Amino acid sequence: MNDKATLSSLEKEIETLEKSRRRMLLSVALFMLVWFVPQILESLGPETFPRGLRALFAVLGAVGGIVWMVLMLRFHRLQTKVRNRPELQERLNDERILQLRREAVYRGWVTMVVLVAVGVALAPFVEIPGQPLLMTLLLVGVEAPILFFLWLDRG
Repeated sequence: MNDKATLSSLEKEIETLEKSRRRMLLSVALFMLVWFVPQILESLGPETFPRGLRALFAVLGAVGGIVWMVLMLRFHRLQTKVRNRPELQERLNDERILQLRREAVYRGWVTMVVLVAVGVALAPFVEIPGQPLLMTLLLVGVEAPILFFLWLDRG
């Protein structure tokens, strides 16, 4: 009877941790956008947006960055908990999840290559400002694998 209770408890913990991992990854992706998009828009130049909107960008960027850092610390703590318990490690980082991660990173890489290729193709015809471009590439480089993983693991 005690083994069944332990198994049930472990199953509940695994289910809770799987849901937490998904929520945290989605939150990390969302707050990375909240952090970076205002900075990208601001980097287009001070004359591009009115002063009040630029102030809003600054506040959103600061809040997004702080929340993103807190979420990353929480995600690291979750991963450490999983890594330190073999029964959780075995179930939460099984071969299926490892394959999904590899596929997500590959798709993220392809997305980056396509984005850079589009930029290279457009560069002779359109002036592409460096700072916003680099920040956008960084954003896509972080976001794409996370979002692909969440999409692939939607089951």
